Amino acid sequence: MDYTILGRLSVRRDGVLVDVGGRRQQVILGLLLLADGDPVPFEQIVDAIWDRPPRTARTQIQICVGNLRKALGPVIETLPGGYRLDLGRDRLDAHVFDRLVARAKDTPDPRAATGLLRTALREWHGEPFANLDSAPLAAAAHRYAERRLLACERRFTLELELGQHHEILDELADLTARHPLRERLTVQLMTALYRAGRRPEALDTYVRAQRLLDETLGVDPGTELRDLHLAVLNEDPALSPRPPARLPGLTALAAGTLIGRTAELAAIGALLAAHRLVTLIGPPGVGKTRLALQAAAAAADPLTGVGAIWLGSVETPGSVAPALATGLGAPGDPHGHPLAAVTRWLGRRHAVLLLDNCEHLIAEVRRVIAALLTACPNVRVLATSRELLGLGDERVLMVRPLDVPATDTPEDVAASGAGRLFLARARQIDPEFAVPAADVARVCRAVDGLPLAVELAVGRLRAFSTAQIADRLDHQLDLLASPRTGTRHRSLRAAVDWSHVLLSETERLVFARLSVFRDGYTLEAAEAVCADDGLSATGVLDALGTLVERSLVQAEPGPRYRMLVALRQYAAERLAEPEAVRLRHARHFCRLAEQAEAERRGPRRGHWLGVLREEYANLRVAMAWTLAAGERELALRFASALCWFWRHSAIGEALPWLRKVLAVQDGPPEPLSRALIGAGFLSLRACVDEADGYFRAALDLAWKTGRQEVLALSCLASVSVYRGDRRAVAGYGDRAVALARRHGEPYPLARTLLACALTRGHIGDLDGVAGDLDEAQALFHALGDRFGGTEVEVARAELAWIYADAPATATALAKVAVAGFPPTAVASYWLSHAWLALHEGRHDQVLGCLRDGLTAVLDQYEGPYAAQRILGPALDLAAAHAMAEDRPARAAILLHAADVTLTTGGAFAERPQVRWANRVRAEVRAALGEASYGWAAARGAAMSTTEALRYAGLPVDLPGEEEGDADKLVLSAEVVR
Repeated sequence: MDYTILGRLSVRRDGVLVDVGGRRQQVILGLLLLADGDPVPFEQIVDAIWDRPPRTARTQIQICVGNLRKALGPVIETLPGGYRLDLGRDRLDAHVFDRLVARAKDTPDPRAATGLLRTALREWHGEPFANLDSAPLAAAAHRYAERRLLACERRFTLELELGQHHEILDELADLTARHPLRERLTVQLMTALYRAGRRPEALDTYVRAQRLLDETLGVDPGTELRDLHLAVLNEDPALSPRPPARLPGLTALAAGTLIGRTAELAAIGALLAAHRLVTLIGPPGVGKTRLALQAAAAAADPLTGVGAIWLGSVETPGSVAPALATGLGAPGDPHGHPLAAVTRWLGRRHAVLLLDNCEHLIAEVRRVIAALLTACPNVRVLATSRELLGLGDERVLMVRPLDVPATDTPEDVAASGAGRLFLARARQIDPEFAVPAADVARVCRAVDGLPLAVELAVGRLRAFSTAQIADRLDHQLDLLASPRTGTRHRSLRAAVDWSHVLLSETERLVFARLSVFRDGYTLEAAEAVCADDGLSATGVLDALGTLVERSLVQAEPGPRYRMLVALRQYAAERLAEPEAVRLRHARHFCRLAEQAEAERRGPRRGHWLGVLREEYANLRVAMAWTLAAGERELALRFASALCWFWRHSAIGEALPWLRKVLAVQDGPPEPLSRALIGAGFLSLRACVDEADGYFRAALDLAWKTGRQEVLALSCLASVSVYRGDRRAVAGYGDRAVALARRHGEPYPLARTLLACALTRGHIGDLDGVAGDLDEAQALFHALGDRFGGTEVEVARAELAWIYADAPATATALAKVAVAGFPPTAVASYWLSHAWLALHEGRHDQVLGCLRDGLTAVLDQYEGPYAAQRILGPALDLAAAHAMAEDRPARAAILLHAADVTLTTGGAFAERPQVRWANRVRAEVRAALGEASYGWAAARGAAMSTTEALRYAGLPVDLPGEEEGDADKLVLSAEVVR
């Protein structure tokens, strides 16, 4: 059956309208539908039908319910004190609307999200419950009307982002006219008018809105509207449509000019349009990577782009999935499931994923791609390899060398792909390049049209004529002939061998040493790694310039440099002193990591995050080498320097690596202490016990050395909160603050005051908390630390709302802007907003704030933190929201689901707002009565956290948790009875 409430209440069975009776029966049905499977108490039905209920009210309701059962079938269940409607597989238009809106919110692709919102809005056929005059239904109708407007505003936002301002102008103007006091609509209308070239009308719209707000409400326009007015007056370029965010990854290599591949590009485009996995195979040097880049860029939606992963730098099967996670910017997984993190993050994105150089890890790459194609229905994969992947829906295109000139005539040279490539690259060196066509044809034939070999040959034109190049290549091919070597492989090695022979001794040395880099490097890195007592930095610079000129190294924007995988492998074969070079490589990147760690607290934090992400392939190989080579001190320095970065990304690799490093807890005290504390912070996202062990080891070391004791104590205070150990929280916190004051360093003191004030507040000890936060704020302000200052205000807001102090919450939030801040701060910020909206009666905004908070933190695997300070409180707030909408059964279910969430998330203490939540619990119990409350409590306790979030209207999947069966959310009649 299809139930409709977004318009006149109606029921259809197989498209035929069902007569559900008169007003009373329709009101009862409306209440049951709104309850969404929760019980509706008898008293609530009575109040909805009568202002002054008759003595026969119970009998009349029983008769109405009986008539509804005759019309609808046995879908209405009798419960202790009320009734419940089991929708089962039936359809309610409001549910469809809510699900589509929630999916749109979680869909990163603006086009797909817009489509979902348009589909959702088509469910509306008028005002909800338009034919019924019942107060509870009228209140629900108002709430749904607000949700409809929010969905419209969201859709307009997306369509403006997509540049569709012309298409939405009329609809937007009409809706703004019907709701002239909604400033968000006015902002969107002004933006659309301005972008459509109608600036005077945009300014007139502001004047009308300003006048109406003053006359109707006696207020001025809000900040957003005022700022937009000023931007329109100044014709601010920022008002132009902004380019959409793209998947990271396609910055490592530029596609460049592709010559002679028109047919292949068309073929790849057709294959990607029809299939989700396309593999380009061919020999090294044939141009698979460049062809794949251009094909992927052409096939991708411009709004989501291409995620490009260079697997040539990945050396072990276990690093394939982590490389995808870091390359795509997906959050890491402390439980060691990087592939799950990638598939969850890609989710339903519409994107093309380019995986380059799959052949050396073919089995693992095959497993990863299979998982991606299964879990991410809108992702297409374009792979390059020297062999087939062997997956079911794989379509293969053999990339062959470019065609060579059929004859030695200029016309045939210019008509062939290899000839055109040679001429194009030669004219980049010398625009007046002109040689006999026969010599160009000889070179192209000598290398069998292999693009890389052609470009290497062109790289010698500054020193040799084309005829000399052709002669030498012919000779080299004769020398390298082998029955076991195919012609194309022999052609590439011939071209590289010849280029290598013609290098100077210094250039050969630098070429070999550069092979230790992965995924590119800077000039500074090349100088640091390649220079030694016998080779100066200037010599490295000169040699690198020559290698770029001769196409043995590629120069990229930045500037950065890179070797193709085939050339890197060739160079590595000629590395005479690998251990010494790898040691310099590790030391250089360790120093880089330490510099990033030292400067991360100021305005350059974002810069250093970008640098470390760009260099992560080099950091990964350097860290692995330190362990393999027994360089324990260097490994500890890496660990202590990178822990802050790992909290943002790559946590899936970080914890296993740290466990190996710290398996033997010896070494220099300073880096060992910092590594232990960093490992504690990271493991806190997975396991309280493991974090506690690392922090205690750090404290033991601090007692021996007299260093890092303050930080270790404050960390143990934080862990004690999750254990519910009030005495330990106070003891560790007081000692940490006292020591920090004794040392007198402002930054450690500010951090300690903030951390310990927050932990004391969470256990109910507010004595001195406000003063400590004030002192911390003053210290951060003196240091110019905007991040620290913002964290103080977020902490104030969090403590204010959990103790139900609305003015303090509002004051703190007014000082906060958390864009670019750590996920934990963002989540806490949005939960504070959710509580304030609930307190102020802005019920339509509560769930949106909760979704924003959960989205910020859940992908980051915050573990016990999320359970105690985000998930539990979010479910409590959702319960209070349900209670505010007269849904006590739903509130009871969510409260008990929140209880379970704490223990399953790894936290053992009460959530901070337990006093506030217990008041809600008492109200719910009183509203339901013991029998119904017991039923609801059992149902909530049986839910997984993911099920509870969805039930609350917060469809955010938890990392690492399997999706629950939707049927679990609807208990059978036998269970209810």
